[in-house]
Amino acid sequence: MLATTVALAALDYAVLLLHGLTYGILEVMDEAHIPPPDLDRYWWALAVGVAVLLVGTAGMLWLLARTAARHWPAWATSLLATAVAGLLGASGLLLVLGISPLDVLLS
Repeated sequence: MLATTVALAALDYAVLLLHGLTYGILEVMDEAHIPPPDLDRYWWALAVGVAVLLVGTAGMLWLLARTAARHWPAWATSLLATAVAGLLGASGLLLVLGISPLDVLLS
C-alpha cells in the first residue's frame, strides 16, 4: 500500500508539473487563459486520493474475504485489492483536479 501511495503522490506531482509548465509557456507566449497552479488544490487532491485508497483497500479486502477469493493466497488478494483501490484513488485524485479519468484512459 505504501508503493500505491507513493504512486499517487507521483501522479499528483506530475499533474502539478505539467500544469505549471503549460501555464508558464502560455504566459510567455502571452496566451495564458488558464489559472496558475494552486498548491492547496493539489494537496487536497492527494488527500482525497489517499483516503479513497485506504477505504477502497479495506473495502475490497472485506469483500474478497467473503467470496471464493478467501481461498486464494494472501498476496493475490492483497494485490487485487490494492490494484482496484489504487485505480479508484487515482480516479478520485484526478476528479478533484477537474480531469476526467475516462478522458485520460481513452486518449
